[in-house]
Amino acid sequence: LPKAILTTLTITLSGFAIGVAFGTLSGLTMAYSKVIRDLLGTIFDFSRPVPVFALIPLFILWFGIGMNMKIAFTGTIVFFLVFLNTFAGVRDVNPLYLQVTSIMGASRMQQLRHVVFPSAAAWVLTLLLFGLGAATAYFGGFMLILRSLRRIIRTLTMGDPFQPDNVRRLRQIGLTLAVVTGGVWVA
Repeated sequence: LPKAILTTLTITLSGFAIGVAFGTLSGLTMAYSKVIRDLLGTIFDFSRPVPVFALIPLFILWFGIGMNMKIAFTGTIVFFLVFLNTFAGVRDVNPLYLQVTSIMGASRMQQLRHVVFPSAAAWVLTLLLFGLGAATAYFGGFMLILRSLRRIIRTLTMGDPFQPDNVRRLRQIGLTLAVVTGGVWVA
């Protein structure tokens, strides 16, 4: 059990750190650069409504089934949460403050450090706490899905899959997958 807890903490914290780093950097870059926002904004807008669990097969293909895939999956969840709030927090800065500091001779870096970061801090810090909770919850849900898939395979390979107990178990697993993934797996 201690090894499992350590593995889970390693995956969750590594994915969280990667997601926070890339999410913050991407959010700042897109909020500050109109060119990048015009180039990548549409991609982010189209990828946002996709349920994260729909990406699991792609992550398995890209990273295998090991720890790297779980870290990348957790990082992706946190990335979108941090990116959206960083972007919104930076865009929410009152333009009047930026104009006043510009008139006073502040450089872009000084504006970023003295105006933008403090103004966006509430958005980002709130989401960091939420992001850690979401990463843990999604990772836990992902592990439940993998455990359920193992049960399905074990049920189908051991004995008659049409016995009442096995049918009930398969139905419960199917409903769990449908609820957790938002119905992505249900055709």
